[in-house]
Amino acid sequence: MARRKRSPAKQWSWRARALNNHYELATTLSHLAEIALIQQNYVRAQALGEQAVQVLRISQDKNQLAGSLRRLAQARIQQGQWEDARHEALESLALNNEVGDQRGTAASIVILTKLLAATEQWSAVAQLLGAANHLLSRAQASLLPADQLVYDEMWQRATAQLPDFHTMYQAGHAWIAPQPTPPYDLSLVQQFMHIAGA
Repeated sequence: MARRKRSPAKQWSWRARALNNHYELATTLSHLAEIALIQQNYVRAQALGEQAVQVLRISQDKNQLAGSLRRLAQARIQQGQWEDARHEALESLALNNEVGDQRGTAASIVILTKLLAATEQWSAVAQLLGAANHLLSRAQASLLPADQLVYDEMWQRATAQLPDFHTMYQAGHAWIAPQPTPPYDLSLVQQFMHIAGA
């Protein structure tokens, strides 16, 4: 028996429901991944992050995808999966910058400082923390809990390692300040990552 074709209206309704379901599923997975990160359950955070990214690549929600990539990168960093973490963190940064999400851009910059810290690039860490802080202040926003944990850790480690931390931190503010709106020129971030070999 021939299968009945959906009318255009029903096809649109079906697609809308499917996309909505993808969005809800990805949102749930992302929230669970963040909780796992806070609980330091990095294997679970990675598994949830991978599922969220897979779903979001289908729905093509760039803003949500950027957040899930960032959480996945954070989970990988904690397990020493440096190369995959680098690619995901940089993709997250590029997507946040593209859609104009200042808090997301700041959060992605913060995650990249973890990769720079692995090669003891403390001057770069300090500058990027300063740039991230400037973006957050401009957006009148706060980092999400898992991202804030990274910021606090990197602040503590960098201030202990770098005598002129506050000078470099202010240099990061000064670098991003002349760029009032996204998308930003983030070539300095790329330069830091290249120098560090991260």
